[in-house]
Amino acid sequence: MTLVRFTKEAPGLAGSLGRLYGHEVVERFAHDYCAVADRGGNDELGVIREEGVSHNPRIARVVSLVIQDCKEVTPRVLRAAVYGTLPLTQEVPPELLPDLVAIREATPTSPEWAACVALALMLDRVRHLHMADIPVREKEGILFTVEASSLLTPGVGSPENLRLKVIHGVAMQRRRIKMDGVE
Repeated sequence: MTLVRFTKEAPGLAGSLGRLYGHEVVERFAHDYCAVADRGGNDELGVIREEGVSHNPRIARVVSLVIQDCKEVTPRVLRAAVYGTLPLTQEVPPELLPDLVAIREATPTSPEWAACVALALMLDRVRHLHMADIPVREKEGILFTVEASSLLTPGVGSPENLRLKVIHGVAMQRRRIKMDGVE
């Protein structure tokens, strides 16, 4: 049942995982995906979507960024990325707790995979900020927090391509805010 749901909700990611790791990993991943989705992993704070318009679920977007931009991609890293989409109040499997702490506390000296997942989560939030029905000041606060991340410092070990994507995403959102007449 979870495999069917996962392949229906995130067919592109299901295909990528199948090609990379095979059917057994996809089945385990589908279980984690559904468990996390049911507990809020696909929730996007304040994002308003038009009814009936298809979109890639948040978990799938984050994991796809990790696959695309990280050097150290293992099933465990992808599993940590899935659970990293959960709200902080949600419980996680005990064996993943150290990984999630590493992601949430990622710094330039953290393992590359943790910085990569942290940047993927930031990028996804920034890319969808214009769709959020939240006050402009709150959007600006989110952008300020992202910009202040030590992971965005050039040449400090963060995945460079993903770092540049986050910087570009912040600049795009700042332009959108300015174009909407709010400075």
